[in-house]
Amino acid sequence: MALARRVASTLVTALCAGVLLWASPGIADDIEQLRNNQPIKIRSESILFDRDKPRKTRFGKLEWLGTLRLTSPSPYFGGYSGLVLDNTGTALLAVSDNGVWLSAKLSYRGGRMEKLTDARIGALHGIDKKNLTRKNLRGL
Repeated sequence: MALARRVASTLVTALCAGVLLWASPGIADDIEQLRNNQPIKIRSESILFDRDKPRKTRFGKLEWLGTLRLTSPSPYFGGYSGLVLDNTGTALLAVSDNGVWLSAKLSYRGGRMEKLTDARIGALHGIDKKNLTRKNLRGL
């Protein structure tokens, strides 16, 4: 439980520190082409929280475990606004503003976030089994 709290606190810190996942323009028109539960290549680049103080890891009660800049050649990658980790801090699930979900394993080295592995992506579906997109959610 302590690890999950540390990871959750770190995730919030990392997001506030500038972990940016960019949305691709025009994705709502393409979402019907996305196969569900397909592998996706993601590049992870470690970023320092504070370049002037690279060894600083404590911020009040929060312990910084790392910040990752994530990129992918996939046009469906990006725009994630909902992120959740499991209790071990190693399984990630995210949803995007564009109607896409992402799952991945978060690996650590020396107690710091290192990279995402085993990433998979798919379209979010409504109860009617249709893909959820900005286009079909307008007016809700």
